[in-house]
Amino acid sequence: MMVTRWHLLAVVGTFVTGLVLPALAADSSKEHKPVIAALKADESLEHVDVFAGIEQGILDVKLIPQDALGGNILIENKGAKPLNVDFPPAFIGKQVLKQAPAQQQNNGNGLNGLANLAGQAGGGSQVQGGGIGQGNGNGAPGGNPGAGGPGNRNGFFSVPTDKIVRVAYRSVCLEHGKPDPSPRMTYRLGKVEEFSDDPVLVETLKIVASGEYDPQAGQAVAWHVANKMSWKKLGEKSIQHIGNPATRYFTKETLARAQNIHATAVARAKEQEAKTANLTADSATPGTIVKRD
Repeated sequence: MMVTRWHLLAVVGTFVTGLVLPALAADSSKEHKPVIAALKADESLEHVDVFAGIEQGILDVKLIPQDALGGNILIENKGAKPLNVDFPPAFIGKQVLKQAPAQQQNNGNGLNGLANLAGQAGGGSQVQGGGIGQGNGNGAPGGNPGAGGPGNRNGFFSVPTDKIVRVAYRSVCLEHGKPDPSPRMTYRLGKVEEFSDDPVLVETLKIVASGEYDPQAGQAVAWHVANKMSWKKLGEKSIQHIGNPATRYFTKETLARAQNIHATAVARAKEQEAKTANLTADSATPGTIVKRD
């Protein structure tokens, strides 16, 4: 029986596949880490700020929005030892837009470039703002182990090297008019000051993270502070229904609660400003000199 070229290629392909696939399977099994709920902090371990860990390449952090009002954070420790990972009281989530492929563009100057079409069109979904608050790390409200830590550590969790830790967060949207976040979108964790330096917004996001008030009221405050929407305009915002009358996006009761949240956030921002001013004054005051005869 004559052996054709196609028979030979098939035999060689089968042989190569038999060599390559087991190697790929072995590599993927090495990289696979189970995802677990947040672990109680072990104070015998070193603490690392989540943003410092990301910058140093020690931590790989993925933000997965469930919807406008929250989602989950996956934290992978890529270092050589377990760590306690510290989170700030509030943070943002920002969509990572995919860049369009390089395209030849004739603009009269013969210039070629890489065009991020979504960015040029002002695309992208809303920035999220919130925090881990008292979430329990498994996507539901509860009590995060380590939540409410000392200083600026709103929450801290023990993250081993052989597992990925999942932590729940609460949030609101900060850019009215843009699409809401969804699990299909890629988001990254960011500092609040990347979006705004408004102390009232920071305190609002802390309240949102804590779950002290209903999320819808928190959303009204966020748009009021971040997007300068008046209470009147928020009250007029509606949801259109096919074949049925439109309904109010925010009820009067929700807006009343929102105004209470805003008043609380303003008061807390002023309190933080006073504390900062006192600390600055204390550090600037020279020591008392006692004159001896």
